[in-house]
Amino acid sequence: MNARKRKARQAVFKTAHNRKDGSIMPVEVNARNIEMDGKKVFLGSIRDITEHKQAKEAGHDQVRFYEPEI
Repeated sequence: MNARKRKARQAVFKTAHNRKDGSIMPVEVNARNIEMDGKKVFLGSIRDITEHKQAKEAGHDQVRFYEPEI
């Protein structure tokens, strides 16, 4: 993939999804439309933020997460 030719539009938001067992899981959605090798592609990822939300509610504002390098 040629990084110079890649154009990105991004949306990041928090919402809730249902697990198989019916419980609700808070998530962060990262979605973007990119152009790669002349083709338009939709790329999306969903991250479970349950631990982050629990830590924030408990007053622990500084929670470290693994952030993959892209």
